[in-house]
Amino acid sequence: MNTTQWLLLAVICLPVIEIYFLIQMISGLGLLLTLSLLIGAAALGGYLLRNQGWQTWMKVNDALQRGELPAEALLNGSLIALGGGLLLFPGFMSDLMALICLLPFTRKWLMGYLIRSGSFKPFTPGQPGYLEGEFKRDE
Repeated sequence: MNTTQWLLLAVICLPVIEIYFLIQMISGLGLLLTLSLLIGAAALGGYLLRNQGWQTWMKVNDALQRGELPAEALLNGSLIALGGGLLLFPGFMSDLMALICLLPFTRKWLMGYLIRSGSFKPFTPGQPGYLEGEFKRDE
């Protein structure tokens, strides 16, 4: 199965799973507590998104100022953006996945997993696709 098919399957299945868990939570905890948990998770996620996003932006700028490629900071920022996007879906499963992307220690673990699995490999000299060269800035 390719990436597009996985994404289509996730887009179709996620709302169904969210509705199922929402009904189960309402029947088990009650409407008021369930809504409180959803609002609390969204508020925590929004706070983490704002804080972590700003810190990542500063790391990217610092790396670019030093003339380095901010590959790790960009992967970090991508996971933060994914977490922020998942917060837009109402429900507990998407909030859980968003918090995994937004909490620093779980995001670090997820980044390590992505790098080890080969889903994200920064270019290094000598690899195919890596172009080495020099440039001169004309001002």
